[in-house]
Amino acid sequence: DALPIYSVYRERRALPFPTGPGISQTPLETGQDTARTMDASTCAKMAVVLLLLALGSPAEACMCRPRHLQMAYCDSDVVVRGKIVGEGKEISDPAQSRPPQTRYEIQVSEIYKGYDQVPALQYLYASNQESLCGYRHVSTNWSEEFVFSGHIHDDKVTINLCSLHVPWSKLRLDQQTGLERVYRNGCNCRIKSCYKSCSENTPDECLWTDGMGTGNWDGYQAHHLACIRKGNECSWQSAINP
Repeated sequence: DALPIYSVYRERRALPFPTGPGISQTPLETGQDTARTMDASTCAKMAVVLLLLALGSPAEACMCRPRHLQMAYCDSDVVVRGKIVGEGKEISDPAQSRPPQTRYEIQVSEIYKGYDQVPALQYLYASNQESLCGYRHVSTNWSEEFVFSGHIHDDKVTINLCSLHVPWSKLRLDQQTGLERVYRNGCNCRIKSCYKSCSENTPDECLWTDGMGTGNWDGYQAHHLACIRKGNECSWQSAINP
């Protein structure tokens, strides 16, 4: 089956104040307020909580929203198909204060978008930090082709957890055709995800209802359709014969 396509958003969660036997609330003699008395164990817990908050993990996490394959294509600088044939750690420059990255060597078979910017693409870069939506390529099948999408930063193509990293064999024929020649014609349209309900779309939008009420976005629109402008309006069209 085809895999769902996702986009990224960030969520900050507050860690709870520790509770338990180490904390008691004792009324002051005046009766106007309360005081917290903490033993050594509780103080240690508080120190850990404050440290985690300062580091930003796990208080800050990366999650992904559903995104139609066409929008993943349109919102990216680069979309390619190829095999990962090597992996190595990039040495960070302390002067740039940039988190360490993993450098993936890719053997490119097709560039669907961004050829004018990276005609000789050789490497993809991904953060190692989960809180920065870091991506880890876990497939051990070096002959398997994947579709990757990314953005160009400092002349490097970077990918993250919510970029495209889908096995080519998992995409339907309509999706493969869309990447090859159809989705590019719909980048002046937007695809609006409908979760529980959906307001009326504008002339520039197509309503994506595959997952409405169910959360299962692997439906007919995702697998077979593209949002293409016809005249003054955008509408769903066959991704093979738009």
